[in-house]
Amino acid sequence: MEFLKAILGDKYPEFEAAITAYNALPENKDKQVKLANLGSGEYVGKAKYDSIEQDRNNYKSLLETAQTTLKKFEGVNVEDLQGEIEKLKDDLDNKDTEYKEKLSQMEYDGAINKYFESFKFTSDLAKRAAMDEFRKKELKLENGTFLGGDDYMKQLKEANPTAFEAEDDGEKPPTLVKPTKPRKPGEKMTLAEAMKYKNDHPDVDISTLI
Repeated sequence: MEFLKAILGDKYPEFEAAITAYNALPENKDKQVKLANLGSGEYVGKAKYDSIEQDRNNYKSLLETAQTTLKKFEGVNVEDLQGEIEKLKDDLDNKDTEYKEKLSQMEYDGAINKYFESFKFTSDLAKRAAMDEFRKKELKLENGTFLGGDDYMKQLKEANPTAFEAEDDGEKPPTLVKPTKPRKPGEKMTLAEAMKYKNDHPDVDISTLI
């Protein structure tokens, strides 16, 4: 080792011989003495040493950052701060739940309005009352359909027939024809009768009829 030669001078051969003799002994087989210049990075690779040094610097930087951050909380009651954070989290969760409930209710009410378009009521008051009763049933809405809705409306019609308009079966009611009253000889027609007769008999002088 050149660096030892520079340090020991003439005594280096004696030192080297002593090390060699020590290493040659059988009992020293597992505890050999090796000389190395650590300044050149021997035993610990320079790249590994640099990596360790960089890690140390990184941890040191993180520690300094943490210390700086902690100083900002000096004098702050951590429990109170944690309580405020939890309260804020609960408030946000409640607002989110409230929003979802309102959105769901709007969708439900919209489905009721659409469903009731297929029914005809005798008045707006009757319709609103029927919708209120329907809403109280809280029927499950699935894929735009109220489960059990048709059965309930059938029961509601049977219980409150005057609230619903009569269903049109497609047949018109027969027209009642009022029988003509027998006319006495020489009796004049009314103006309405004369005009009707004139329409059926254009050549007749209407003045002779009244």
